[in-house]
Amino acid sequence: MAAIDSLLRLIETQRADGLRVRPGSPPALLLGEGERLLSMPPLDTGMAAALVEELLTAEQRATLREQGHLSLSYSAEGLGSLEVAVLQVGEQLSAIFRARSAPGGATTPAPPPVDAVPRSPARRSPAPRSPTPSPAASLGTSGGAPPTRRAPGPGPGPSPLVELLQQAAAREVADVFLSAGEPVTWRLEGGLARVDGIVPSDADLEALFEPVLGADQRERLVQHGSVDLALDLATVGGGAAARFRVSLFQHARGLAAALRPVARRIPSLAELDLPASLAGLVEYPHGLVLMTGPTGSGKSTTMAALIAQLNQTRFRHVITIEDPIEFQYPPGRCLIHQRQLRTHVSSYADGLRAALRSAPDVILVGEMRDSETIAAALTAAETGHLVLSTLHCGSASMAVDRIVDGFPEGHQNQVRLQLSDVLRTVVSQRLVESLARGRLPVLEILHVTHAVGALIREGRSHQISTVIQTGRDLGMVSLERSLADRVRAGLISRSVARATANDPTDLDGLL
Repeated sequence: MAAIDSLLRLIETQRADGLRVRPGSPPALLLGEGERLLSMPPLDTGMAAALVEELLTAEQRATLREQGHLSLSYSAEGLGSLEVAVLQVGEQLSAIFRARSAPGGATTPAPPPVDAVPRSPARRSPAPRSPTPSPAASLGTSGGAPPTRRAPGPGPGPSPLVELLQQAAAREVADVFLSAGEPVTWRLEGGLARVDGIVPSDADLEALFEPVLGADQRERLVQHGSVDLALDLATVGGGAAARFRVSLFQHARGLAAALRPVARRIPSLAELDLPASLAGLVEYPHGLVLMTGPTGSGKSTTMAALIAQLNQTRFRHVITIEDPIEFQYPPGRCLIHQRQLRTHVSSYADGLRAALRSAPDVILVGEMRDSETIAAALTAAETGHLVLSTLHCGSASMAVDRIVDGFPEGHQNQVRLQLSDVLRTVVSQRLVESLARGRLPVLEILHVTHAVGALIREGRSHQISTVIQTGRDLGMVSLERSLADRVRAGLISRSVARATANDPTDLDGLL
């Protein structure tokens, strides 16, 4: 009897859908759209590998080393045949065991386990389909797309859509846009370009996302018209590993999706061309640190680099609340628990309140979207925790106004008092087109001194930009100075800098 068999029996006794084994975490039972960690110590790399390798033949081990993932069947004593998906990343082995479940006794292959997000695959039987499948019925779309030249459906090997997404990830495309009845479009080096050859239909998009849409996500798509999710290509076509953050939504002609590639490896601050001084943002013992900027400015990646930096240098308990989970942090000095919205927690605010009962040192909130989340984040920062979060706005002073204006007028003075006490640093980030390949970040950095705190309390946030301009000795950086430094270094053009600056006249003076 293999050592794993005693754990696999829990699938039947606990009426679970499967079992996940990976290093750095206790084994977890897969239950519907969630999972439950077993009450045992986390598996180290050697123990997890030993549990998985015992099931593999020499030939399978060689295949795993070559391809990085492997699917096989395993017959556990007293449990019957299980589908097993094994993934190897470096020396680490992880696996998902799932009971076979399909009409007529057919088996449903299990996808390779995803190392970039702790998903919880559920056993699903395919929904009954009419002779003419209706995307509107299955994914909640309002109306179908006009007749189009469809992308060929799944067959042997990855589908054309999956292959195209693999190419997009390999070329480091910034965004991919899929719209029913329209050619595929992607954003590369700051510009949009159409991709000839594939015009997806509603049915093609349904086939692409069906394997990763949970029941709650389907309901949200129907009720609200959009849903955020993570897509790993290994789960939808057996292709090479590539991961995307996805916004799937309905539009006038059917379904559409905006996909952003997520790097498997978290880049360092140096690789992102960000100043090393940002590493100090995770050294605060408590308080609130905000990363702001427009959509697509790299806020989430910078936050991930900060947590990765902390993971290399400090022993901390970190809880992240994300929508969806993008990066997974490798084992390091920190104990990191990642929770996903609508999978592990119902909302950011609920996740924050639950985190306070879990003795964290650092809490990462994916986005401060509403007053309830902001209030919970301020409370967490007040009670001795370091809270990191993102906010959609264009400057540090606008971040203060956005937070305060999110509350009724009668509560705004109290919020200003809280914010002046807990806010530590605001970084406003933008990406600009470089003279070489790709885009570069430019930053505005505000450190909350006693003077800045007084401006926040007194409702004079419009004066914060002046403090930033005169606070260079305190580590503050204005957007215009950051742009001027890039121009002087020959990295970006003066015209791009002027188009990005909040005050082009000030930029001209600095140059």
